[in-house]
Amino acid sequence: MDDPVVLVDDDVDHGDGGLSFAPVSAEERALAARVRSEQFDLLAADASTGTGSEADADPFLALELLTMLPADRLGYDQALSALQAAQRLASFADACRAVLMHALLAAASDDPASAAFVPDPALAASLTVTDIAAALGLPERTAGDLTVRSGELVQDFPATLAALAAGTITWTKAVTITENAHGLPAHANKTYERELLTAAAAGCTRPQLAARARRYREQHHPEALTRRHRAAVEDRRVCFDPAPDGMAWLAAYLPADTALAAYHRLRADAAAAKTEGTAATGAQLEADLFTRLLLHNDSTAGPGQTGSRAGVSPRATVSVTVPLLTLLGADIPADLDGYGPIPAETARRLAAGCPSLYRLLTHPETGAVLSVGRDAYTAPKSLARYLAQRDGTCRFPGCNRAVRSCQLDHTTEWQHGGTTSAGNLAHLCPKHHRFKTIGRWTYRHLNHGTLEWTSPTGRIYLTQPRT
Repeated sequence: MDDPVVLVDDDVDHGDGGLSFAPVSAEERALAARVRSEQFDLLAADASTGTGSEADADPFLALELLTMLPADRLGYDQALSALQAAQRLASFADACRAVLMHALLAAASDDPASAAFVPDPALAASLTVTDIAAALGLPERTAGDLTVRSGELVQDFPATLAALAAGTITWTKAVTITENAHGLPAHANKTYERELLTAAAAGCTRPQLAARARRYREQHHPEALTRRHRAAVEDRRVCFDPAPDGMAWLAAYLPADTALAAYHRLRADAAAAKTEGTAATGAQLEADLFTRLLLHNDSTAGPGQTGSRAGVSPRATVSVTVPLLTLLGADIPADLDGYGPIPAETARRLAAGCPSLYRLLTHPETGAVLSVGRDAYTAPKSLARYLAQRDGTCRFPGCNRAVRSCQLDHTTEWQHGGTTSAGNLAHLCPKHHRFKTIGRWTYRHLNHGTLEWTSPTGRIYLTQPRT
């Protein structure tokens, strides 16, 4: 194909079931052609596709198949072939992303002409990850992980990057290869990479590939597993992940034997608690017993009876914002700090057992203090409470750190005439407070608590208040 980018040309309707794309600028055409010719033609030539002809691995042919054949007119076999083409295209895009992320990081630390350049490599890396996260709408931790994986692929695993560009492996398989190589001696990388790529080309799924990688790593790692395990135990932790409908996942990163023993204990106790006529499933009983053990050190809960539903409030401290009408019986959700909306019934149960309450009134007619002007640098409690409820989290684009881990920042600095008011204060976590203080990122208040952020490259991002 002489000009592969023509395949994403213009906002064309390809019929019912087809796809259309936004118009492509001349600059975007040139960049796409350059990336393809300079980065991936040679890489693809070195990769063993294992999928047939060279054309089969061409991601732009994949795009042509997808855009020219409306999905509802494809036969089963054609649709399956188009699905394979889509997967190859996705892999090629992931390879492009890896190269571009690595290039951004290099420009920020090595190129004085770059808008994001700073002489401190660590700060440059942190600013770059933040910029990537904002540009792609990703959490910074996700963007940071992608940047690290991208650097590993570009610098240490060129054959894996080539296979990704050729569409013969997926991003998850590429990451499986790189992350399981940590700690291997440098001279073993090529052999390790070749063996895993051969397995991937033979049709290994990601879990199968991960099992092979772990076995190879254990056979060739220079440090004994016992020592590595002792170091890994230091990273044990518990993770909280919000889920829809007032639910959440609570997970723990533990030594494998401990985790498996705990899981078997839960299953055994749940099986023992299962009685004739019990409506609760085994999974529900396991969850109920888990809750009782964590909150009350008691595994004697009856079938289907969690600690909270048994009428005993958790001993941990949580903050809940409950509308007055909800307390009076209305079906209006409340807000659980660090999570979001929870059912009115749950809010009333928590309110009934909570040891302390404070009233927060935000309507102007209530007389709530929203500003003390230049009379005081520190926000009074009423204003701080209002701002905590307004912001909920750090107000930097994409950041989700709760306000309890943040600092109240004067948008216009106090020493430069800034006031202590809702229109000049916002919560920022320490990292993003630093970025604002050193002038790499700036922001201003718009109406009703909306903030407008400007990145080092001049891109504009808006963040909305929680309430």
